[in-house]
Amino acid sequence: MFRRIWQAISRFFQGLFGKVLGKPSADLEPSHPPLEESDYEFLYLQLLERVHQGWDAYRIKPYLQSLLERSSEAQWVAWVQRFGDRLLASNSPNPELASRMFKLGTLDTGKLGKISQEYATQLLNQNPVVPQEFIPPSEEVQVLFEQGNQQYSQGLYQAAIASYDRAIALRPDLGEIWTNRGLALNQLQQYEEALANYDRALALKPDFYTALSNRGMTLKNLGRYPEALLSYDRAITAYPDFFDPWLNRGNILMALKEYQEAIVRSDR
Repeated sequence: MFRRIWQAISRFFQGLFGKVLGKPSADLEPSHPPLEESDYEFLYLQLLERVHQGWDAYRIKPYLQSLLERSSEAQWVAWVQRFGDRLLASNSPNPELASRMFKLGTLDTGKLGKISQEYATQLLNQNPVVPQEFIPPSEEVQVLFEQGNQQYSQGLYQAAIASYDRAIALRPDLGEIWTNRGLALNQLQQYEEALANYDRALALKPDFYTALSNRGMTLKNLGRYPEALLSYDRAITAYPDFFDPWLNRGNILMALKEYQEAIVRSDR
Protein backbone atom coordinates (compact mmCIF):
# COMPACT_ATOMS: atom_id res chain seq x y z
CA MET A 1 0.00 0.00 0.00
CA PHE A 2 2.80 2.39 0.92
CA ARG A 3 4.37 1.69 -2.48
CA ARG A 4 1.18 2.67 -4.34
CA ILE A 5 0.81 5.84 -2.27
CA TRP A 6 4.41 6.86 -2.87
CA GLN A 7 4.23 6.13 -6.60
CA ALA A 8 1.14 8.30 -6.89
CA ILE A 9 2.85 11.13 -5.02
CA SER A 10 5.98 10.72 -7.10
CA ARG A 11 4.09 10.78 -10.41
CA PHE A 12 2.19 13.90 -9.36
CA PHE A 13 5.27 15.89 -8.39
CA GLN A 14 7.33 14.68 -11.34
CA GLY A 15 4.62 15.94 -13.63
CA LEU A 16 4.54 19.23 -11.77
CA PHE A 17 8.26 19.94 -11.50
CA GLY A 18 9.94 17.87 -14.24
CA LYS A 19 12.54 15.12 -13.97
CA VAL A 20 15.95 16.68 -14.30
CA LEU A 21 16.21 20.42 -14.05
CA GLY A 22 12.58 21.14 -13.30
CA LYS A 23 10.95 24.53 -13.04
CA PRO A 24 11.05 26.64 -9.90
CA SER A 25 7.83 26.74 -7.98
CA ALA A 26 6.45 29.96 -6.59
CA ASP A 27 7.80 30.01 -3.05
CA LEU A 28 5.63 32.90 -1.97
CA GLU A 29 2.01 33.18 -0.90
CA PRO A 30 -0.29 35.40 -2.99
CA SER A 31 -1.05 37.90 -0.20
CA HIS A 32 1.64 39.44 2.02
CA PRO A 33 2.32 42.56 4.08
CA PRO A 34 4.69 45.19 2.60
CA LEU A 35 8.32 44.14 2.49
CA GLU A 36 10.77 45.53 5.02
CA GLU A 37 14.46 46.16 4.30
CA SER A 38 15.43 42.79 5.76
CA ASP A 39 12.81 41.06 3.59
CA TYR A 40 14.18 42.64 0.44
CA GLU A 41 17.71 41.56 1.33
CA PHE A 42 16.70 37.99 2.16
CA LEU A 43 14.71 37.53 -1.06
CA TYR A 44 17.35 39.22 -3.21
CA LEU A 45 20.11 37.01 -1.83
CA GLN A 46 17.90 33.97 -2.48
CA LEU A 47 17.57 35.14 -6.08
CA LEU A 48 21.34 35.55 -6.37
CA GLU A 49 21.86 32.08 -4.87
CA ARG A 50 19.77 30.60 -7.67
CA VAL A 51 21.84 32.53 -10.19
CA HIS A 52 24.99 31.19 -8.54
CA GLN A 53 23.66 27.64 -8.82
CA GLY A 54 23.36 27.96 -12.59
CA TRP A 55 19.70 28.76 -13.15
CA ASP A 56 19.24 30.12 -16.65
CA ALA A 57 16.79 32.85 -17.72
CA TYR A 58 14.03 30.29 -18.29
CA ARG A 59 14.17 29.18 -14.67
CA ILE A 60 14.93 32.55 -13.10
CA LYS A 61 12.03 34.47 -14.66
CA PRO A 62 9.18 32.65 -12.84
CA TYR A 63 10.99 33.10 -9.54
CA LEU A 64 11.65 36.75 -10.32
CA GLN A 65 7.98 37.20 -11.17
CA SER A 66 7.05 35.83 -7.75
CA LEU A 67 9.24 38.53 -6.20
CA LEU A 68 7.57 41.23 -8.27
CA GLU A 69 4.23 40.07 -6.89
CA ARG A 70 5.52 41.03 -3.44
CA SER A 71 6.73 44.48 -4.46
CA SER A 72 6.79 46.53 -7.67
CA GLU A 73 9.77 46.60 -10.00
CA ALA A 74 10.33 50.28 -9.14
CA GLN A 75 10.45 49.45 -5.43
CA TRP A 76 12.89 46.61 -6.07
CA VAL A 77 15.13 48.87 -8.17
CA ALA A 78 15.09 51.52 -5.43
CA TRP A 79 16.05 48.91 -2.85
CA VAL A 80 18.91 47.55 -5.00
CA GLN A 81 20.21 51.11 -5.29
CA ARG A 82 20.22 51.45 -1.51
CA PHE A 83 21.82 48.01 -1.16
CA GLY A 84 24.43 48.79 -3.80
CA ASP A 85 25.30 52.12 -2.19
CA ARG A 86 25.91 50.34 1.12
CA LEU A 87 28.17 47.83 -0.60
CA LEU A 88 30.15 50.58 -2.33
CA ALA A 89 30.64 52.36 1.00
CA SER A 90 31.73 49.20 2.79
CA ASN A 91 35.37 48.58 3.67
CA SER A 92 34.90 44.82 3.20
CA PRO A 93 35.02 43.85 -0.50
CA ASN A 94 32.72 41.02 -1.54
CA PRO A 95 33.70 39.99 -5.08
CA GLU A 96 31.55 36.86 -4.96
CA LEU A 97 28.40 38.86 -4.27
CA ALA A 98 29.34 41.34 -6.99
CA SER A 99 29.87 38.47 -9.42
CA ARG A 100 26.41 37.10 -8.69
CA MET A 101 24.84 40.52 -9.16
CA PHE A 102 26.63 40.90 -12.48
CA LYS A 103 25.44 37.52 -13.67
CA LEU A 104 21.84 38.37 -12.77
CA GLY A 105 22.07 41.22 -15.26
CA THR A 106 23.03 38.84 -18.06
CA LEU A 107 19.81 36.83 -17.74
CA ASP A 108 17.31 39.26 -19.30
CA THR A 109 15.84 40.16 -15.91
CA GLY A 110 14.66 43.68 -16.70
CA LYS A 111 15.48 46.79 -14.70
CA LEU A 112 16.31 44.79 -11.58
CA GLY A 113 19.01 42.87 -13.44
CA LYS A 114 20.31 46.00 -15.16
CA ILE A 115 20.75 48.00 -11.95
CA SER A 116 22.32 44.96 -10.26
CA GLN A 117 24.85 44.66 -13.07
CA GLU A 118 25.68 48.38 -12.93
CA TYR A 119 26.47 48.19 -9.22
CA ALA A 120 28.37 44.93 -9.71
CA THR A 121 30.62 46.59 -12.28
CA GLN A 122 31.41 49.42 -9.86
CA LEU A 123 32.09 46.96 -7.05
CA LEU A 124 34.41 44.84 -9.18
CA ASN A 125 36.25 47.95 -10.40
CA GLN A 126 36.86 48.93 -6.77
CA ASN A 127 39.00 45.81 -6.38
CA PRO A 128 41.54 45.50 -9.20
CA VAL A 129 42.70 42.09 -7.97
CA VAL A 130 39.68 39.79 -8.20
CA PRO A 131 39.99 36.00 -7.90
CA GLN A 132 39.37 34.22 -11.20
CA GLU A 133 36.28 32.39 -9.95
CA PHE A 134 34.55 35.71 -9.21
CA ILE A 135 35.20 37.28 -12.60
CA PRO A 136 31.93 37.25 -14.57
CA PRO A 137 32.06 35.08 -17.69
CA SER A 138 32.63 36.84 -20.97
CA GLU A 139 29.79 37.28 -23.44
CA GLU A 140 31.27 34.51 -25.59
CA VAL A 141 31.20 32.07 -22.67
CA GLN A 142 27.63 33.05 -21.82
CA VAL A 143 26.52 32.54 -25.43
CA LEU A 144 28.18 29.13 -25.61
CA PHE A 145 26.66 28.07 -22.28
CA GLU A 146 23.15 29.14 -23.30
CA GLN A 147 23.64 27.50 -26.68
CA GLY A 148 24.52 24.25 -24.94
CA ASN A 149 21.47 24.55 -22.69
CA GLN A 150 19.18 25.07 -25.68
CA GLN A 151 20.70 22.10 -27.49
CA TYR A 152 20.24 19.99 -24.37
CA SER A 153 16.57 20.97 -24.13
CA GLN A 154 16.15 19.91 -27.77
CA GLY A 155 17.69 16.50 -27.10
CA LEU A 156 20.86 17.35 -29.04
CA TYR A 157 23.17 16.04 -26.37
CA GLN A 158 26.34 15.62 -28.43
CA ALA A 159 25.97 19.14 -29.80
CA ALA A 160 25.38 20.44 -26.27
CA ILE A 161 28.58 18.76 -25.08
CA ALA A 162 30.50 20.39 -27.93
CA SER A 163 29.17 23.82 -26.89
CA TYR A 164 30.03 23.18 -23.25
CA ASP A 165 33.52 22.08 -24.28
CA ARG A 166 34.09 25.37 -26.08
CA ALA A 167 32.88 27.29 -23.02
CA ILE A 168 35.07 25.22 -20.70
CA ALA A 169 38.10 25.90 -22.88
CA LEU A 170 37.59 29.59 -22.09
CA ARG A 171 36.47 29.27 -18.45
CA PRO A 172 37.30 25.89 -16.90
CA ASP A 173 36.57 27.31 -13.43
CA LEU A 174 32.76 27.55 -13.85
CA GLY A 175 31.03 24.66 -12.11
CA GLU A 176 27.71 25.28 -13.86
CA ILE A 177 29.20 24.32 -17.22
CA TRP A 178 30.72 21.10 -15.88
CA THR A 179 27.42 20.18 -14.24
CA ASN A 180 25.36 20.66 -17.38
CA ARG A 181 27.95 18.77 -19.40
CA GLY A 182 27.49 15.92 -16.92
CA LEU A 183 23.73 16.03 -17.47
CA ALA A 184 24.19 15.66 -21.22
CA LEU A 185 26.53 12.71 -20.69
CA ASN A 186 23.98 11.15 -18.35
CA GLN A 187 21.37 11.36 -21.10
CA LEU A 188 23.81 9.52 -23.39
CA GLN A 189 24.20 6.86 -20.65
CA GLN A 190 27.88 7.71 -20.31
CA TYR A 191 27.49 7.55 -16.57
CA GLU A 192 31.07 7.29 -15.38
CA GLU A 193 32.13 10.28 -17.44
CA ALA A 194 29.08 12.17 -16.17
CA LEU A 195 30.20 11.49 -12.60
CA ALA A 196 33.65 12.82 -13.42
CA ASN A 197 32.06 16.05 -14.66
CA TYR A 198 29.98 16.47 -11.50
CA ASP A 199 33.11 15.88 -9.45
CA ARG A 200 34.90 18.63 -11.38
CA ALA A 201 32.03 20.98 -10.56
CA LEU A 202 32.12 19.98 -6.89
CA ALA A 203 35.87 20.52 -6.72
CA LEU A 204 35.09 24.12 -7.65
CA LYS A 205 31.96 24.41 -5.46
CA PRO A 206 31.75 21.72 -2.76
CA ASP A 207 28.23 22.82 -1.77
CA PHE A 208 26.89 23.03 -5.35
CA TYR A 209 23.58 21.33 -4.62
CA THR A 210 22.53 21.02 -8.28
CA ALA A 211 25.69 19.04 -9.04
CA LEU A 212 25.16 16.91 -5.93
CA SER A 213 21.56 16.14 -6.88
CA ASN A 214 22.46 15.29 -10.48
CA ARG A 215 25.33 13.15 -9.22
CA GLY A 216 22.83 11.21 -7.12
CA MET A 217 20.66 10.69 -10.19
CA THR A 218 23.56 9.25 -12.19
CA LEU A 219 24.62 7.00 -9.31
CA LYS A 220 21.04 5.75 -9.13
CA ASN A 221 21.17 4.98 -12.85
CA LEU A 222 24.26 2.87 -12.13
CA GLY A 223 22.42 1.03 -9.36
CA ARG A 224 24.78 2.44 -6.74
CA TYR A 225 21.99 3.31 -4.33
CA PRO A 226 23.94 3.88 -1.09
CA GLU A 227 26.25 6.35 -2.84
CA ALA A 228 23.25 8.03 -4.48
CA LEU A 229 21.58 8.47 -1.09
CA LEU A 230 24.73 10.08 0.30
CA SER A 231 24.87 12.47 -2.64
CA TYR A 232 21.22 13.42 -2.18
CA ASP A 233 21.84 13.95 1.54
CA ARG A 234 24.67 16.35 0.74
CA ALA A 235 22.42 18.24 -1.69
CA ILE A 236 19.69 18.50 0.95
CA THR A 237 22.18 19.72 3.55
CA ALA A 238 23.46 22.37 1.14
CA TYR A 239 19.97 23.58 0.22
CA PRO A 240 17.03 21.98 2.10
CA ASP A 241 14.41 23.75 -0.05
CA PHE A 242 15.61 22.08 -3.28
CA PHE A 243 12.85 19.61 -4.14
CA ASP A 244 14.55 17.17 -6.52
CA PRO A 245 16.86 15.37 -4.03
CA TRP A 246 13.98 14.85 -1.59
CA LEU A 247 11.86 13.20 -4.28
CA ASN A 248 14.66 11.13 -5.78
CA ARG A 249 15.89 10.03 -2.37
CA GLY A 250 12.38 8.83 -1.57
CA ASN A 251 12.24 6.89 -4.83
CA ILE A 252 15.45 5.05 -3.94
CA LEU A 253 14.16 4.22 -0.47
CA MET A 254 11.00 2.80 -2.04
CA ALA A 255 13.12 0.70 -4.38
CA LEU A 256 14.99 -0.59 -1.33
CA LYS A 257 11.61 -1.26 0.36
CA GLU A 258 12.32 1.22 3.15
CA TYR A 259 8.74 2.41 2.95
CA GLN A 260 8.36 4.17 6.29
CA GLU A 261 11.40 6.40 5.83
CA ALA A 262 10.29 7.14 2.26
CA ILE A 263 6.91 8.36 3.49
CA VAL A 264 8.59 10.52 6.13
CA ARG A 265 10.87 11.99 3.49
CA SER A 266 7.92 12.75 1.22
CA ASP A 267 6.35 14.79 4.01
CA ARG A 268 9.33 17.16 3.92
